[in-house]
Amino acid sequence: MPDVPIDFMPGPHYPRDMEARIAVLEHIAKTTAASLERVEQRQEQMLDRMDRRFDSIDHKFELIDRKFELVDRKFELIDRRFEAVDRRFDSMDQRWVTLNLHHRQDFLWLIAVQVATVGGLLTAMARGFHWL
Repeated sequence: MPDVPIDFMPGPHYPRDMEARIAVLEHIAKTTAASLERVEQRQEQMLDRMDRRFDSIDHKFELIDRKFELVDRKFELIDRRFEAVDRRFDSMDQRWVTLNLHHRQDFLWLIAVQVATVGGLLTAMARGFHWL
């Protein structure tokens, strides 16, 4: 480290251009503060605009939610109608099963009656023609 004299030096203890440097730094500080103030104001304005836009978007989303709720209610009504139709088809299926069962029984009775009729006719013919 170089030797620094301790004794009193006449004149300022700082370089001569230091006042100009300090003036420049003070000017920079003032303009920086003013710039920061403008940036903060613009930021507040932008935040206010964004809040207003988000409020309008929120309102639009609320409207969309209400419309979806209406659509959901309509689908619930349609689902209930389909359930009613399904119940009707189930009852029709039961009726078809019972009707099919009755038709089968009627068919068997009809076959039995036809066989008995043919047997009776053959018996009568055999008696009439003296085959028996």
